Amino acid sequence: MAIPFYLACAYFKTSNPTVVRKLLKLSNDISNEVKRSAIVALGFVLYQDEKLISVIKMLLYSYNPYIRYGCIMSLAIGSKNTKEVVDLIWPSLTDSVDFVRQGAYIALALLLQVATNQSEPKLADFRKSIEEVLSKQHGDQMTKLGAILAIGLLDIGGRNMSLSLTTRSGMPKLEAISGMLVFTQYWNWFPYINFIGLSLSPSMLIGVTATLKVPTSFQVLSNCKPALFDYPPNIPKQEKKKDDKKETAKELSTTNKVKARQMRKKDSEMEI
Repeated sequence: MAIPFYLACAYFKTSNPTVVRKLLKLSNDISNEVKRSAIVALGFVLYQDEKLISVIKMLLYSYNPYIRYGCIMSLAIGSKNTKEVVDLIWPSLTDSVDFVRQGAYIALALLLQVATNQSEPKLADFRKSIEEVLSKQHGDQMTKLGAILAIGLLDIGGRNMSLSLTTRSGMPKLEAISGMLVFTQYWNWFPYINFIGLSLSPSMLIGVTATLKVPTSFQVLSNCKPALFDYPPNIPKQEKKKDDKKETAKELSTTNKVKARQMRKKDSEMEI
């Protein structure tokens, strides 16, 4: 299982065809863990490469759930938030295997970070799906964990952070890459979830002066509609409904029970 991740670190964003062929060969390994790791590693090697989608398309509908899970995570790591990628992952929300559904929630959350309902119409449906999963008392635990992680990833950093494994100039960030590699192993040991913080970068607008000091205030002129940057509404808290039907004291009175017992006794005597 370690070999795919060695290749992912060494050949990050290189799109090396020899490494890609080797990872695809490892996807046929007898071990399901190796299969999953090899497919996930493709997202690192083919990072931001258009070839990634074409390669993953061949494996996304595999009979093996570990390969399907690896394809989902690979798309979330190595591709941009495009309609095609979201449409590819979306059907996996209703997959027959629980951990594949879990991976779909996490992958879509990573892709839809800092998105709004105006920029991504499916965001509202995705949040609604998360709300439905979390509201089920006896739902599947693996899927519910994925939904919990998804809502956390969507709102992380005050909804002002997103996944970024490279700098703006395209240089790899070693801390971010290693953090994402460790995060993908969260289902082996859940504390690995915290390593996702190394892979996030602020997406907010930070203004500085000529001396690189933060000013007390500044203004930015934007011709876009304010609704384009509005934060999505939070998931509403479910309030417990109060039952208005209350049993009166008269209905619970022992006196009425005694009276009813006497009436039945009187009726039986009259029949005799």
